[in-house]
Amino acid sequence: METAIRDILAHIDFPIYWPLPLVFWPVPAGLAFWLIFLWARANEQKIHLRERCPNETTVDFDKGSWLLINYGWRLVRLAALVIALTTPPWGHGLIRTLLYCFGLTSMVSGALLRQHCFRMLGNYFTYTVRVSESNEIVRRGIYRWVRHPSYTGGMLYNLGISLTLTNWQSTILIIFGMIVMYVYRVRVEEKALLKVHKTDYSQYMLQTKRFVPFVF
Repeated sequence: METAIRDILAHIDFPIYWPLPLVFWPVPAGLAFWLIFLWARANEQKIHLRERCPNETTVDFDKGSWLLINYGWRLVRLAALVIALTTPPWGHGLIRTLLYCFGLTSMVSGALLRQHCFRMLGNYFTYTVRVSESNEIVRRGIYRWVRHPSYTGGMLYNLGISLTLTNWQSTILIIFGMIVMYVYRVRVEEKALLKVHKTDYSQYMLQTKRFVPFVF
């Protein structure tokens, strides 16, 4: 046991771990990640605070999907960070730096896409699955081509986090988490929308893709 602990500590202290572990590295590596992370969280928090007073005309169809995403992502990200701290990195030198930079870019892209979705949906955006007959099927902006672009943004953002960890095991864990959580969430949401909006949403499904315009 003592030998295993010494090996882990020696592994973490090894200089090749730049730019990770993120929280322990100052300018420029760790700072870039945390500025993006906190900026994205601040924008999400504004929407979350607004949702604490839900529209009384909406019906809750959530079936625990928000709890799965909310707490599931916290556990997955924590586990991914622990893995990145205790196992070898995914490449070295320039490759690792490029992965880290690409991860930051993916995080920014995902956060910007979600912010676009917040603007397009307005008060219709909710973290829990809540639907009302009075709600319109939004077809503005990216919603002209994709039914669930906010989840696309979430996937880009979380994929970015996995790439900044520059650890292939962390990346696989986060991708697996995305598949489990978003597949369940999308099924719950689409069933709710079909139940309430029936023909309108059925037609909308035929005209759009789920996550990627013209592809999937």
